[in-house]
Amino acid sequence: MRATAGFLLALSVLFGLLTATGWLETAGLAASGKPVVFDDYLALAFGVLSALLVGTGLITLAFYSSGAGYDEPPRFR
Repeated sequence: MRATAGFLLALSVLFGLLTATGWLETAGLAASGKPVVFDDYLALAFGVLSALLVGTGLITLAFYSSGAGYDEPPRFR
């Protein structure tokens, strides 16, 4: 796959959003005045990973259902 200008632009925007989110998360945790402990980062990582797994599973099921023909209207004989 050749990287087109639109693809590279979309990729750079998504990477920028990821970087900004990480920075805001770190700044928000540090702004509370309490030290950020390992458990906070562990809970955050667990939440992100579980959300990614659930999202990936649902999208996979949607594509499987569409490809297997379960989304087609019924055909009566």
